[in-house]
Formats: sequence, structure tokens, C-alpha cells
Amino acid sequence: SEKGGVQSDPLTKGWSGERIIVDLKTSTETIIIPEARLTLMVANQRVVLDEIERTPGARDRGVLARMLKSAPPTMRGFRNVTDPPPIPPPVRTTYHGRKGALLRELVKRDPTEVALSPEAAAAFTRLRQRHEAESRPGGRVHDLAAWAEKWPGQVARIALLLHLADADPDDLE
Repeated sequence: SEKGGVQSDPLTKGWSGERIIVDLKTSTETIIIPEARLTLMVANQRVVLDEIERTPGARDRGVLARMLKSAPPTMRGFRNVTDPPPIPPPVRTTYHGRKGALLRELVKRDPTEVALSPEAAAAFTRLRQRHEAESRPGGRVHDLAAWAEKWPGQVARIALLLHLADADPDDLE
């Protein structure tokens, strides 16, 4: 809604299969859905679910009761960065195919992979292991969850940018 609250009709009426009438401000056409059907499932970070729950009107109108919510506990601080479980081959293939297609569309050329040297990969693994331990309850960065989640990736990005800044442009083609 305009005040940051919940436009609950689609959620509440869609839950019970009621008729929904939508009058768009940008059109003279009225949309009528005779028997709306809606199922909403949210699997997200706990902080996002907390924000949804604080949305004005969400609880009072029964919106939250109609959502299937899942917020598994974080594994931050306890992840296996040395020998993580492998990504299933079909998932890896689909991900790389879609990522490549998106990159080619955005930059109009084939993406380039930059691999870490064995020494750099070992150093990055050690950094991530230390960071995981510091992310545990009572650890140095435990209370900085949002920042701590992104920190190893930010370190890798900065390292890549420094590498690219120092690289011979002819080697980047």
C-alpha cells in the first residue's frame, strides 16, 4: 500500500478462493479474478521474515497466518570450507549455463574465469576457516552477521580487482 502496509485482499481472498477486483490507477480496465487461488511460501533469511512480520497490518489481517514460512538456523561459523559437499552435477551444469548466458547477454562476449593459484586458493581457504570460527557465537564477528556473511567474498573481489589493475590488458582478452 502507499503507507508501507499490506495490500491484503489478494492474499486473504486468494487464500479462500474469493473473487478479486483490481482497479489499476494506470488503466481504465478493471481486472476480475472470479475464484482467486494463491499459495505463498517464503524461504528466506530470518531478518527478512522479521521485516515482513513488522509490516503494518500484516498480522492483524491474517496475512502472516496464510504464509508458509521457513527460516532454518544459520550455519555461519560452522561451515566446512576445506571440504564442502560437492554440488550435484545437474545443478552445476544448469547454473553455469544460465550464468554464462546472462553474462554473454550483459557484456556481449564470453565470460572469463580467473582461477586462483594453488597458493592463493590455500590462503583463501585459511582466511575462510579463521572467519568461520570468528563467526560463531561469542566470536569476534558473530554480532556483525550481515557484514560477516559478505566479508570473504568482498576480500576475493578486491583481490580480483587488484589483479586486474596490475594485469597486462592484452592478457585479458
